Amino acid sequence: MRRRFRNLPIGAKLMWIAILTSSTALASAGIVLAAHEARYFRQSLVRRLHNHAEMIAFNTTSPLLFRDEPAAASILGALKASADVYGAAVYDENGRLFAAFTAPGAGFTPPPTLAESGPAERFEGDGLVLVDPIVFEGRRLGTILLRASLAQMHRQQREFAWVLIAVSTVAFGVALLLSRGYQRDISRPIQELAATARRVSEERDYSVRVPVEGRDETGQLVEAFNEMLAQIQRRDVQLEEAMHGLERRVQERTIDLERELEERRRAEEEIARLIGENELRLSELTALNREIEAFSYSVSHDLRAPLRHISGFVELLRKHSEAALDEKGLRYLSVIGDGARRMGRLIDDLLAFSRTSRTEIVESRVELGPLVEDVIGEIKRDAGGREVGWTVGALPAVTGDRAMLRVMLMNLLANAFKYTGKAAAAHIEVGVGPADDGRAVVFVRDDGVGFDMRYADKLFGVFQRLHKAEEFEGTGIGLATVQRIVHRHGGRVWAQSAPGQGATFFVSLRPATGRL
Repeated sequence: MRRRFRNLPIGAKLMWIAILTSSTALASAGIVLAAHEARYFRQSLVRRLHNHAEMIAFNTTSPLLFRDEPAAASILGALKASADVYGAAVYDENGRLFAAFTAPGAGFTPPPTLAESGPAERFEGDGLVLVDPIVFEGRRLGTILLRASLAQMHRQQREFAWVLIAVSTVAFGVALLLSRGYQRDISRPIQELAATARRVSEERDYSVRVPVEGRDETGQLVEAFNEMLAQIQRRDVQLEEAMHGLERRVQERTIDLERELEERRRAEEEIARLIGENELRLSELTALNREIEAFSYSVSHDLRAPLRHISGFVELLRKHSEAALDEKGLRYLSVIGDGARRMGRLIDDLLAFSRTSRTEIVESRVELGPLVEDVIGEIKRDAGGREVGWTVGALPAVTGDRAMLRVMLMNLLANAFKYTGKAAAAHIEVGVGPADDGRAVVFVRDDGVGFDMRYADKLFGVFQRLHKAEEFEGTGIGLATVQRIVHRHGGRVWAQSAPGQGATFFVSLRPATGRL
């Protein structure tokens, strides 16, 4: 429907707009007036019924007091003069029917009992029901029930509808005549404007103009259209001039682009050459690292046999010449034996450190809680009777190589155990810290000697120690091994401490996402 309306000529559109507008206005006004009349009639009917109820209540007081049913029925019979009420009933104080009235042909039968005590009013079907109490000196003697018909309101509505139809028909005809007279004055300039626009579109002739016939909005639209044609005509000339200039600039820019492309090509070739050199250097560096690791493994492995000889012959010399050696000689032998054993531990640590780089990682789901308990049990077995308080929180499951993670935990917990050796009642805690970029964080906290954070960069270096060997034994490789294992698992390790206040080491690992 709307598509068909959009395709109509503007004259027909104006006519239909006038007709539809006037018809809609008349229909809306009629509906509003009809609704108002119906509302007014209902309110008037309610008031009339209340007046009837007050009058009946006043007149039936005595019959109710003296149980005079004929007198009450006679009083209700006066309602036959009312055009609205077609049924009435009076009930005693117990709700039983006392007297009733029914208009001829109404077919009203009052109920024998009435539960309602009023006041109440409601519209039911095609009528109004009113319930009001009968009160005398503060005592309720009974209840009045009145029923009224809305037939008179319906008659008035039908009469109003016929009047509205007649008025709308006359208004429709007048609107049709007026719209036909005025639509020509409105549609003719617009039709001329449309014809001129069509000509301009087809012939590309921007010199034509539409005559201006008034100063209203249509006239202003025609003037604006003429001005637009003039501007387009001027811009055509400017555009032709600009096209010549643009062709010249395009040629110049093409030359510049060819030069830039040549420079970019040379730069890409240089980048490719540098990338090739970097890849070669990376390959050489990788091979060199492998050679260094192999060399470290070989040297460490080959040094074990001479050290075993030194330790063995020192022990044989002690047994062979113990009686002949004085105290100083025996002390020299003890120093040689301790040095050999320390060198052996250092070689073992170097071998373990080398294996952390060469061993292939076999990832699986690793529950850190049981693994930490296992490591603590091993440390307790080797503690030599030393008592340390351990606190282990609820640790997460991570993704990694179980054997390597056990080595990492062993080094961290053994490090905490070692540096709390001078505490009277040492305590070591293992727990979970805040997540680090989506990774699970586990910390190991002790109340040992601690260290100065100014030297924290030396913690994870090979053979780097922040305490003297006479104070705490060790080779300085344990934390370097921890760092290498953590890095191979894609995490990081860091520490916080202060001298005399213990140390806390943090490790971030990839959390387990399911059964591996």
